[in-house]
Amino acid sequence: MNFSILQRNGGALVVVLAAVGTVVACSGGEKKADRPAAVSTRPCPTPPDSILGLATLRFMKTISPKPHRYLIPVGTDLALPLGAQWALQSTSATLNMWPPDTVQQKKVRNQLGKGGYTMLLVNYHGRRTVPDGRTAFDYSGRYMGGGVEGKAVPKTTILFSCHEKGERFVVDSAAPPA
Repeated sequence: MNFSILQRNGGALVVVLAAVGTVVACSGGEKKADRPAAVSTRPCPTPPDSILGLATLRFMKTISPKPHRYLIPVGTDLALPLGAQWALQSTSATLNMWPPDTVQQKKVRNQLGKGGYTMLLVNYHGRRTVPDGRTAFDYSGRYMGGGVEGKAVPKTTILFSCHEKGERFVVDSAAPPA
């Protein structure tokens, strides 16, 4: 037997045996079925800005009726980020800016409201990370024009989960905002 190999690697062997002993001692004979399911709190590897447009499109799939025009608030804390605006432009509906000033809003409404178009003012309430690590995007809206004047789109949360097999979206219209 070659003792020089044991002397050189003896330190590594002691570390490995100590780690195995700690794992065995800490397990306490607990079975896997006895432990509660672990909730993943690891952050998503996908940057939230890159999924904002996809989350916006997912929100648009939840609303009915489909609007002819999207009104985007500007100069407010409900304004849509550029990625969300890009997503709305890809839906073939017209995108118009909705000013914060009520006098200007009236002018825009008079210009756009002709023809009975259904318009939706889309509000973005922000992005947050929920305790289980998913990324949440919050939206709401209000219809103007057409046959649905004044109808509200309730606050809807679009959850992006990267902890399942494959990355996916989940719509939760009952999720409370953080």
